[in-house]
Amino acid sequence: MTETTLATVEQQPKPDSALLQFANDWRVTDADTADLAGAKIEQVRSAVTRMKEFFGPLKAAAHAAHKKLTAAENDAISPLEDAKEILTLKVHLWQAEVRRAEQIEAAKRLKEAQRIAAEQQLEEAKQRKAAQEQSDADALALAGRLKAQGMDEDEALEMVTDLAEPPPEPIAVAPVYVAPAPTASKVAGVRSRVRRWNYRITDVASVCHAVGKGQIPSGVVEIKHAPMLAFAKLHGAMLRNTVPGIQFFEEE
Repeated sequence: MTETTLATVEQQPKPDSALLQFANDWRVTDADTADLAGAKIEQVRSAVTRMKEFFGPLKAAAHAAHKKLTAAENDAISPLEDAKEILTLKVHLWQAEVRRAEQIEAAKRLKEAQRIAAEQQLEEAKQRKAAQEQSDADALALAGRLKAQGMDEDEALEMVTDLAEPPPEPIAVAPVYVAPAPTASKVAGVRSRVRRWNYRITDVASVCHAVGKGQIPSGVVEIKHAPMLAFAKLHGAMLRNTVPGIQFFEEE
């Protein structure tokens, strides 16, 4: 509201308090007092009309001014909101790119760790095989020498078996620690988007199949007793044990 409007409001016609006092004090007891009350009502109507005529243009001007100010405010804020949205989107895109790069790097490190572990296990198997072959060769050579010295072949083999060293223990492969990649740092002024996941069932049969394969836990599927019992009463005699995971049986 402008200063001019405020000044105009201060010049508004003053309400006639005498009319309110009259209405409180006046008692209608006969036709004359009723006629006088009616005359006062007409005075009140005239006063209300004058007040509305006075305030009407002021209200219209104030409403127009409010609309103009609101439009000006929106015009001033709109480019700022656009700038905020553009910058926020760019930061979110950068953060998403960083997360993708982190996932790719983590997958590379995991693959390298698996390769190293596989090579260590292969080397361990080679060493165990070589040690076993050497042990067998030494045992056969010793048995041959004992036999050459006149010992019975069976006794020589038995002695060699008793003296043979047990196969070497497997070489422990130290687990390879894959350090997590640093996550994208938070950016001041940018609100992080929290991803909340939900679900919808599109195919019950596929869900049950996924449970059977162990892709999702069995606890997510609830077997309702009443419908299953009704199904058993109708089809149990025919199906018996033909349905995987369900045994239909007859109660005594």
